[in-house]
Amino acid sequence: MLIFPHRFLLIYGNQQRKVQFQCNEPDGSHQVRVVDIKKKASEIFNLAVDHVQVKIWDRGFDDWIDGEDDNEEVEHNSKVQIALADMADAGSRPMDDIPTSVSLASCGTSSPTLCSSVNWVRDYRLPSFPASISTKLENGQALKEGERSAMLEAIYSSVRKYTYYPTSTQYSQIIQLLFDRFTKLAGQPDMSLDNARVLWKYRLQYKFANSRRREDSNVPVVLHRKRKSADNQPTAVQSTKKTPPQWGIANYQPARPSSEDDASIAAHIKWMKQETSKRKPDCDRIKIAMSMTLADRRQQITKDGASIETIQKTYPWLFDEEEMQNEFKRLHEEGIKELLEAGLTKYGSAIIELSRNLKKEQPCLQEALSAIGLQREEKSRREATCTAAALGIPCLLKEQVKDMIVFGEEATDGVPIICGDEEDLASCSTFSVEIDGTIVSSSKDVLSAMAVYLASFYVFNLAYPTRLKRTLTFFQKGVLNIQDNLKPERVVISLLEKLSQLMWRTEITGTTSMLNGIVGGGVALECFVKRVPLGFLHITFKWLLGNKPLLDSCTNEDSTKARKYKYHHDNHGCNLTINDLELTDEGRYRCEAQYSATTVWKHTSLTVNVPPKDVHIINATTGEVYSGDVNVGPGTDHNFTCLAADTKPPAEITWTFAGKNTSGETRVVGTRLHNTSSTFTVPSFQPGQRGNLTCTATGAGGKVVTNIRLLGNYEKTDPSMQSQSIVTFIAVGIAAGFLLVLVAAIVSWQRRKNNIASDGNQ
Repeated sequence: MLIFPHRFLLIYGNQQRKVQFQCNEPDGSHQVRVVDIKKKASEIFNLAVDHVQVKIWDRGFDDWIDGEDDNEEVEHNSKVQIALADMADAGSRPMDDIPTSVSLASCGTSSPTLCSSVNWVRDYRLPSFPASISTKLENGQALKEGERSAMLEAIYSSVRKYTYYPTSTQYSQIIQLLFDRFTKLAGQPDMSLDNARVLWKYRLQYKFANSRRREDSNVPVVLHRKRKSADNQPTAVQSTKKTPPQWGIANYQPARPSSEDDASIAAHIKWMKQETSKRKPDCDRIKIAMSMTLADRRQQITKDGASIETIQKTYPWLFDEEEMQNEFKRLHEEGIKELLEAGLTKYGSAIIELSRNLKKEQPCLQEALSAIGLQREEKSRREATCTAAALGIPCLLKEQVKDMIVFGEEATDGVPIICGDEEDLASCSTFSVEIDGTIVSSSKDVLSAMAVYLASFYVFNLAYPTRLKRTLTFFQKGVLNIQDNLKPERVVISLLEKLSQLMWRTEITGTTSMLNGIVGGGVALECFVKRVPLGFLHITFKWLLGNKPLLDSCTNEDSTKARKYKYHHDNHGCNLTINDLELTDEGRYRCEAQYSATTVWKHTSLTVNVPPKDVHIINATTGEVYSGDVNVGPGTDHNFTCLAADTKPPAEITWTFAGKNTSGETRVVGTRLHNTSSTFTVPSFQPGQRGNLTCTATGAGGKVVTNIRLLGNYEKTDPSMQSQSIVTFIAVGIAAGFLLVLVAAIVSWQRRKNNIASDGNQ
């Protein structure tokens, strides 16, 4: 178990004192608070405790923060600056002006106050994690780097509701909640429970420090914890300033982290040695331990002059390909393999071109040059080109390749050298880097071994051997771009000038890297080489869509695609014209220009757009498609939908009603092609009112307009009621007719009766 004693470095003016607080609790949970630091400082420096102010070094921000709350816990192994109240920075805000606690609602970005942890124990709960992460944690499966990052991000987001600076106790509570929810997380194989707690505390601390710096550096809570005091600090405070660069490496002699002491360094080293015997070592924690012990390791190598054998016994994990590259990155902050590949890619074609013109090529260089043309895949050819370029550098500088790499032989002296396991380059399956008979690492390819080989000079503080001084200087200043104050030999500068001139004449260019076309139209993709290399007058061009060639070369015509593709070719360029564009023509095009064994290329991304063609106005309720005149009844609002189908990108829809432009509620569906709809509500129309409703769909390549005329209609009756009225009207008419006939008959009868009576009287 790693033990972290409660030790602090107190700094008062030019005086420094190391102090230690005894742990009063049997479980080691006792924490030192600001008030404890103040009391101890008043005793040591003979100060009045009421006037003591403290500033604590925050390793996450690399800055001093004010210890304003007496009950605030101070992380162990911290540096603490002591000052009197009347000696505080003139520009600093008085401590009384800053509240020591607020409600949780004040923890946002709008409040300049500090977050309180008063509700921490009662309110905090672990956040929910994605199902895939929770399943892995429950089953005890290892998380990928991205999954662990998402998990830590969720914890950070939930904790900052309470505080941006959790105390050691709060970190422990978070870890315990994790272990309670995911029991297998605490029982990791080959790791004790205490070590598992330490590992997760490291991860949480690093996450919080990085997130405060990257995401919340402008949050008032964080800003008030940061106090710019570098200009006003005593010179004794600057105990962590960087040492002057050496060999162009800024971190060549790093300082020990303030959280570490001799006991913790010894514990790290002991633990790493124990991990070498385990079948499944904890690689993540090994990286952390190697970073913590870097300063002591550099002291042992650069100042104590430890031998390679001694270093291997003390730090066995250093003798590994990946860890050697990690060590270089700790010193230079950039990966050596990435620098090596970038530099060889930059100069590779020019180095090979000059190497082919050598009067006498060394055997392994001849083999490497011949291997380039045998590679069928782009990645393999690029690696072969970088390998040949690396072997060509000593030849161009009139030095021997065999002093850098040997095949089927053992190293004869103590300088670093690469040893292939077979007698020729093509047959080798393993390349080992050896120093003083000690194998530093083994790699499967020359470039990986070359990265370790170059890193070993910095990692083990080795001088360049005289017989390879020019080659290693070129790798340093030209390929790796690591600059120092030492002036290289004239032959190195001369080679760099030749390569730069040659590279300047071989640049391939295109007019643009992104193009847009319209379905059915055409588009031209340009590609040409400016400043054609001398001696390579014949250049072959080839166009590819993705990884599929369109034609073997620009000089041939494909009869089946004669109308589709057209080429305009000369020795300096090959322009491709694509006619009758389709959606299948969309993609990433690559123009390759090849001369000798060198291939350069340019990428152009083509996007094919589809403009709107037909636009319709539809009844939003019934789905009826409208055109021309449309009758609308009074007393209610009417909803219309405008639809533009199969467009790319989605069309933009606007409405015009009664001469005024307006917009509606828009919705887009579809992935490759899009259907865009917009709903517009027309208010109630009055009988006899008229108005034009226009819908405009604008997209790539133009716009389409459709319109209807709305006519306000009088209120209509229900059709069933109308039919009933007609029947009733007919019935009433018939009845009236019968009544008229009856009345006429009665009148006629009455007249006849009157006439008969009159005749009798006469």
